[in-house]
Formats: sequence, structure tokens, C-alpha cells
Amino acid sequence: MMNVSFSNKSQSKTDSAFFYILLKMKNIWIENKGENWICVDQAMASALDRHYTQRVYKVGLMGNSAISSTLIELPKPVRFIGAIKNMVHLKSNT
Repeated sequence: MMNVSFSNKSQSKTDSAFFYILLKMKNIWIENKGENWICVDQAMASALDRHYTQRVYKVGLMGNSAISSTLIELPKPVRFIGAIKNMVHLKSNT
């Protein structure tokens, strides 16, 4: 089960070419056995109410050694800002 948060705070403090970004990743739709779905929510730390990336990935195996990753385009992605906190919202609106 994936439930990950990432921040580049230290990098943004030492390199002005980088904005301070927060990224959260969480497994969703875990009831779909044999499939791995990951919700990604990304925002600038200074604008957490205005996330600029909401993505859903389907990740799986191709054969014995290759990994596939499919990006699922969300319709009107602004509706899903913060949906990673409430998976019921994500499921009912996709």
C-alpha cells in the first residue's frame, strides 16, 4: 500500500530555480484486485488551496520484467483538488 508525501523544501531553500512543492501519492480503488491505481496530488506550499496537478496512474506488470504506467486524464481536474484526502469524492466523480 502506498501512502507517500514528498517535499523539496530544502532544495528550494538552496536553489532559487526550484519552487517549494508538496506532493502526495496514495493507492486508491484497492478493491480492484490485480490492479494498482495511484492518486497524485501536487501543489506549491505557498498555495495549498490551488493544487496544480491531480493525476491518477494505473501501474502494473508487462510480462516478467517490465512495468507499465498509464496516466489517466481526469475530467475537469480542478474538481479533484484535495480528493486524495477523501477517496469517496474521487470515486463518485470519475
